[in-house]
Amino acid sequence: MKGDVRKTTASNRRLVTVIVAAVLVVILIPVYFLAIKPMLDEPAAEDEIPELLPGEVLGVNNRVMMFEQVERADIQRVEVHNDKGGFTFYRGSDNNFYIEGMETAPFDAEKFSSFVVSTGYTLSMLRLDFEDKNDDLSVYGLSDEDDYAWYTLTKVNGTTHTVRVGHAIPTGAGYYCMYEGRDAIYVLDSTIGATVRCSVLTYITPMLAYPVSSSSYLKTDNIWIMKDGEMFVAIDMKTGDELPTGTTSLAKFDLLLPEGYELNLSTYSTLISYMENFVGSETVYCSTEWQDKEKTMLKETYGIDLDAPYFAFHYTTDNIETLIVFSEPDRNGDMFAFSPLYGIVAKINLSAAPFVKWEHIQYVSKSLYSVNINDVSRIEIKGRIENGDEKLDVDAFFTLEGEGESIVIKENGKAKAYDADAVKNFRQLYKVILWMQLIDEAEMTDIEAMKPLATMKVTLDNGEELTYAFYIYSTRRCFYTVNGVGEFSVYRDSVEKLLRDTDRMVKGLPIDSDSKI
Repeated sequence: MKGDVRKTTASNRRLVTVIVAAVLVVILIPVYFLAIKPMLDEPAAEDEIPELLPGEVLGVNNRVMMFEQVERADIQRVEVHNDKGGFTFYRGSDNNFYIEGMETAPFDAEKFSSFVVSTGYTLSMLRLDFEDKNDDLSVYGLSDEDDYAWYTLTKVNGTTHTVRVGHAIPTGAGYYCMYEGRDAIYVLDSTIGATVRCSVLTYITPMLAYPVSSSSYLKTDNIWIMKDGEMFVAIDMKTGDELPTGTTSLAKFDLLLPEGYELNLSTYSTLISYMENFVGSETVYCSTEWQDKEKTMLKETYGIDLDAPYFAFHYTTDNIETLIVFSEPDRNGDMFAFSPLYGIVAKINLSAAPFVKWEHIQYVSKSLYSVNINDVSRIEIKGRIENGDEKLDVDAFFTLEGEGESIVIKENGKAKAYDADAVKNFRQLYKVILWMQLIDEAEMTDIEAMKPLATMKVTLDNGEELTYAFYIYSTRRCFYTVNGVGEFSVYRDSVEKLLRDTDRMVKGLPIDSDSKI
């Protein structure tokens, strides 16, 4: 019984196979005779010149061109219409080409060159005319009822050429095309389809920032970052007359926000280097008019909130302003970015913009303090150590006048200044301050009610004051603030060393800045 079932099942399968094959033959026969057979017929010998229709041009290997080749220099505009909306490239008064309605959008030069060749050099693979072509143009996707693509090329002298682009041929190697007003069907190679049946976004380079080159690096300024709708980082670059007298460097970079810290120059250089050629992976939207409806669309469609951005980066270079506003990345790190400069929304991944996730610790120099001793007028250090048997109270201040080898340092308001050996020892203490480094981000609340382990108040020659307060955060770390604001920690040992060495300074004992205690 089981054997009979197997035989019956196998027989049914063979029957289904035969039926499917027969149906395919019935379907493919008309396709073959209408489209494929004319292309498989023995081609004319290269010395046999085809009869040309009015307007046609003889091309290489006696192949027919729909019209004379139009070079880039002779093109005024090319208007494309397709089911994706169409687009127009036109020559501007400056002799450069632009996309109509998207004049600020940068487009791919290589793709545009291909566009020029495809639309202006219409060398056919085959011409179907008179008795060869089917009178039913819908077979080729070229009837008036069909949703074919078409383009009109206008030359500088005013001559126009209009071409319809219909279905792809069965092999996919070309497209059926028709010159407007001519009773012939042409097969152009597949590049014509890729050229005129695509979205304009295919041509637009997903450029998001005005490039910062090595020559414009020192012209980059007005740098700020917003995060979660709040100002997050601000950097000011000073050059020329803005630099302090006697400065030998070409530029000085000040970290304005977060306040009280020095800028990590390595981070800054890395950040700016991303702007040398900052592009997304794909252009998804482009417009030159960003009104309220576009703002709403950006937020609803791409998650880009212009009023309270997840992340926004701004700078100017060569007097050109760049702003990039990002959406929140998804779990794969994919996000959208908007560039008002180019009117572009592009896809981009975190791997191409890791700075979106950087925190303050990336922007802040590891050194807590990096002021030149010549710019300081007073240093006051206070604190108390209670570690088992060690009990140490420190309360000292030092005044500084002059600079370099002639610097004058006085301790606790005494009339007598330090001698050369004491000045040398004080410079060791100053190194201890300079070598203190932040180690991690930290958060501490209600510090107003706490007594700090140590405080250091520095008054600069220009009257500016920097007050550092260090609070015990753990057995190994201290949370610290600068002028009452803080978000980082330092090693507790380095704070206690500062107190011990200050005490040694007051007692006239030698200080070793390299030692750990």
